[in-house]
Amino acid sequence: ADVLRRAGVEDADGFVAVTEGDNRNIMAAQIAKHIFKVPRVVARIYDPERADAYEKLGLHTICPTLEGAKHIEKTLMEK
Repeated sequence: ADVLRRAGVEDADGFVAVTEGDNRNIMAAQIAKHIFKVPRVVARIYDPERADAYEKLGLHTICPTLEGAKHIEKTLMEK
Protein backbone atom coordinates (compact mmCIF):
# COMPACT_ATOMS: atom_id res chain seq x y z
CA ALA A 1 0.00 0.00 0.00
CA ASP A 2 2.90 2.37 0.73
CA VAL A 3 4.29 1.99 -2.79
CA LEU A 4 0.89 2.77 -4.30
CA ARG A 5 0.48 5.75 -1.99
CA ARG A 6 3.89 7.14 -2.99
CA ALA A 7 2.90 6.69 -6.64
CA GLY A 8 -0.16 8.89 -6.05
CA VAL A 9 -2.89 6.27 -6.20
CA GLU A 10 -5.03 8.29 -3.78
CA ASP A 11 -5.64 10.86 -6.52
CA ALA A 12 -5.95 8.39 -9.41
CA ASP A 13 -9.02 8.02 -11.60
CA GLY A 14 -7.75 4.68 -12.89
CA PHE A 15 -5.22 2.01 -12.03
CA VAL A 16 -3.72 -0.78 -14.14
CA ALA A 17 -1.68 -3.59 -12.56
CA VAL A 18 0.74 -5.03 -15.13
CA THR A 19 3.58 -6.74 -13.29
CA GLU A 20 4.83 -10.14 -14.44
CA GLY A 21 2.84 -11.98 -11.76
CA ASP A 22 -0.89 -12.64 -11.52
CA ASN A 23 -0.86 -12.66 -7.71
CA ARG A 24 0.96 -9.31 -7.50
CA ASN A 25 -1.41 -7.78 -10.02
CA ILE A 26 -4.50 -8.99 -8.22
CA MET A 27 -3.22 -7.84 -4.83
CA ALA A 28 -2.32 -4.40 -6.19
CA ALA A 29 -5.69 -4.14 -7.94
CA GLN A 30 -7.58 -5.09 -4.78
CA ILE A 31 -5.67 -2.52 -2.75
CA ALA A 32 -6.28 0.19 -5.34
CA LYS A 33 -9.99 -0.64 -5.60
CA HIS A 34 -10.94 -1.41 -2.02
CA ILE A 35 -8.52 0.59 0.11
CA PHE A 36 -7.87 3.63 -2.09
CA LYS A 37 -11.29 3.57 -3.82
CA VAL A 38 -9.87 4.04 -7.32
CA PRO A 39 -12.95 4.01 -9.59
CA ARG A 40 -11.50 2.12 -12.57
CA VAL A 41 -9.10 -0.75 -11.93
CA VAL A 42 -7.76 -3.37 -14.35
CA ALA A 43 -5.40 -6.26 -13.64
CA ARG A 44 -3.49 -8.17 -16.29
CA ILE A 45 -3.45 -11.91 -15.68
CA TYR A 46 -1.76 -14.67 -17.62
CA ASP A 47 -3.82 -17.62 -16.33
CA PRO A 48 -7.26 -17.46 -18.00
CA GLU A 49 -8.67 -19.99 -15.54
CA ARG A 50 -8.39 -17.37 -12.79
CA ALA A 51 -10.40 -14.71 -14.61
CA ASP A 52 -13.85 -15.77 -13.35
CA ALA A 53 -12.73 -15.89 -9.73
CA TYR A 54 -11.24 -12.42 -9.95
CA GLU A 55 -14.31 -11.03 -11.69
CA LYS A 56 -16.40 -12.37 -8.79
CA LEU A 57 -14.18 -10.28 -6.50
CA GLY A 58 -15.20 -7.26 -8.53
CA LEU A 59 -11.90 -6.97 -10.39
CA HIS A 60 -11.78 -6.40 -14.13
CA THR A 61 -9.07 -8.48 -15.75
CA ILE A 62 -7.43 -8.67 -19.13
CA CYS A 63 -5.70 -11.89 -20.13
CA PRO A 64 -3.25 -11.49 -23.03
CA THR A 65 -2.99 -15.28 -23.25
CA LEU A 66 -6.71 -15.60 -23.95
CA GLU A 67 -6.89 -12.50 -26.14
CA GLY A 68 -3.97 -13.78 -28.21
CA ALA A 69 -5.64 -17.16 -28.66
CA LYS A 70 -8.87 -15.47 -29.78
CA HIS A 71 -6.97 -13.36 -32.28
CA ILE A 72 -5.18 -16.40 -33.68
CA GLU A 73 -8.47 -18.28 -34.01
CA LYS A 74 -10.10 -15.33 -35.77
CA THR A 75 -7.16 -15.02 -38.16
CA LEU A 76 -7.29 -18.73 -38.98
CA MET A 77 -11.04 -18.60 -39.62
CA GLU A 78 -10.83 -15.67 -42.07
CA LYS A 79 -11.09 -16.49 -45.75
